[in-house]
Amino acid sequence: MPWPLPITTNGAIAHPVTVRLSKDNMSEAAAKICPGCGAAFTVEDLIESPEVEPVGIQFVDTKLLHNVYYFNHRVAQCGTTFVVAVELFTPFLQEEPAPESLAGTDLCENHCRNLDDQSECQQGCRYASHRRFLHVMKQKRVPVAL
Repeated sequence: MPWPLPITTNGAIAHPVTVRLSKDNMSEAAAKICPGCGAAFTVEDLIESPEVEPVGIQFVDTKLLHNVYYFNHRVAQCGTTFVVAVELFTPFLQEEPAPESLAGTDLCENHCRNLDDQSECQQGCRYASHRRFLHVMKQKRVPVAL
């Protein structure tokens, strides 16, 4: 498989476009299974739980087609880092994402190529709103000591 994909509640791998979560069902469906300990996370968990720490956002392929959020599972018995496709969070963005990706163009600020880059993108790129949402998720957290 070229990149990590979300897991459905029955354990099957699903392409992020086929996982249709909304604010109405975000607490019902598992959006990710921790590969380290098997804990199931809803989108609500990924957005707000202090046990799941958002780390950053980065492309995971050389064609710049698949952008993911990295999360740390911050519990003593695990500590795994895992990824979730940013498209899964589109229904929860505070703004409508731009229709096109600017990745790989002269307009791209290249923030999504470096996981350590926490800067907000100021371009009209599809992923700029997801970068801003990363900051929203980070602000919702109270750190949990391991």
